[in-house]
Amino acid sequence: MLKRLLVIGALCIGLIGFWSIDAQAWPASSSGWGAIQNTVTVWSGWKGISNADLRPTSVKVTIFPHDVLVMFRNPGGQDGGVGVPFFFPTEVTGTQVTPQKAVKNGKWNSYITFYDEELLAMIPPADLANIAPNPQWMAYAVVVKNFDVYIQAFEDVNSTCDGLSNICYTTNFGNTGLPQSPYNAEEVVHIQGYCDLGSAPVNADSAYTCPPELTFKWEYSKIYTTCAAQFNGNCLY
Repeated sequence: MLKRLLVIGALCIGLIGFWSIDAQAWPASSSGWGAIQNTVTVWSGWKGISNADLRPTSVKVTIFPHDVLVMFRNPGGQDGGVGVPFFFPTEVTGTQVTPQKAVKNGKWNSYITFYDEELLAMIPPADLANIAPNPQWMAYAVVVKNFDVYIQAFEDVNSTCDGLSNICYTTNFGNTGLPQSPYNAEEVVHIQGYCDLGSAPVNADSAYTCPPELTFKWEYSKIYTTCAAQFNGNCLY
């Protein structure tokens, strides 16, 4: 009888430990992030990911390119050189939702790439013509030398979201990749950082340097349920 009580007691203690770990594991939290140059791929590691079918996690990455180089080809198809460096005119956003098969033990790595075609389409044609070494040459690639970045994770924690809040998002995306209602997920991680390619080789999967001292991070807790609750005006959107 004593042995049975000991076994039951040990089992209960084990279950309590399991429940406490599970409760602390959700919602998602960051396990690291960075960027590589190809054109720009922002990767982010996540832990505490729940069942992607029941409570999916949505990751949103916004980059704000600063110094940009555009690569050109001449009419014969050969590389025609690099245009004059200039400041990129706008921000670019990419999103991704947890794929069920990619989540392992509550962990998942997201990779969001901003392709040359996407970045070139956001540069006014008149600006491309002004920076081209020759007006007859065609732009084909973009080198983002440095950029600010926001990395956000969204999950349905409190079910109090609507489409009017900048901390609410959606885990539903249409065929074009754009978010659709209902806005049923609120922000659970907010990261702001800065990355610089420096003198690393171009178009060679070179890693950006993203200094920790220039990184700002908030993660959901019962005490600080929003980024503003903990850091007020430091949470930029």
